[in-house]
Amino acid sequence: MKTYPIRQEWLTLEEAADVLKQHDIALLPADLFRHALHKNLTLSVWFQSPVLLRPLTPTCQFACINNEGEFCRPSRRQKTMPFSRPERPGPQMRETCCTLWDLPLIGLERLLIQQKMAHSLVCPCPQRGHCCREAGIVVRHTEGRYYQLCEPKPLREIALELIEQRGKLPTPFHQFMARLYRRHPASLPARLRMPFCYPSASLPEDTLLVIRKTQLEAFLKQHLPEGKPRVTTALSRLLWLACKKNPQLDDELLAHPYKLLNIFESWAQEEGLRVSLNGDTLKSALSRGAPD
Repeated sequence: MKTYPIRQEWLTLEEAADVLKQHDIALLPADLFRHALHKNLTLSVWFQSPVLLRPLTPTCQFACINNEGEFCRPSRRQKTMPFSRPERPGPQMRETCCTLWDLPLIGLERLLIQQKMAHSLVCPCPQRGHCCREAGIVVRHTEGRYYQLCEPKPLREIALELIEQRGKLPTPFHQFMARLYRRHPASLPARLRMPFCYPSASLPEDTLLVIRKTQLEAFLKQHLPEGKPRVTTALSRLLWLACKKNPQLDDELLAHPYKLLNIFESWAQEEGLRVSLNGDTLKSALSRGAPD
């Protein structure tokens, strides 16, 4: 089958669906989300504006993502990394100059993809997913390093959001606040207004969900229908002519190609040839090769 070259370094999901359609693979963006969740395809994000990242340490590991059994044990469903405490911007924080990052689907980005798939399928959106919420949105560099997407917020705002989400402040956050108070009791109100970096629970509004060219090419290679060798019109005419001029074959046999199979198989066996013959193929070839 003819393939069409992909010239862009990345494509939006709609563009990727159009490319797949050109190759006779009918998939909607919802199907691409499904393939991504089943690890058949890696989705990426294109950050149009600079974002703040910090290394994910330790790297979150999750039972569902590692294919450890068909079902997850309830205990394995819980978070597997410590509470991510707020941090002041420092040398580990970086504004990314790289705009294209892969989504490993181990943090809240997995829930985001599940919600987008549900929205595309007009299904109820999940509020919890098989992912590590404590990691926030996780992106992966091409070199394999993982980073948390962070956003600067006043410490007071972070605390209020946590109370709204969980009903109370996590114990590690209490401990963090207690340390701040012990060290700088007089300046605590001012520190509550200072910007701290904290894992983001959503992608920036101008972020594009995309597929890398290399990922789409690999996906196409896996899902393209296998090309079947076709008998050309010229060969069909030669086959019909050879059968027509063969004294052992009459018009009755030519009119019923299925009866020719045994004869061809016998001839092939006499010559020591192993040929897999198909009655439909033979009938089609003789029909195409016959004079109009």
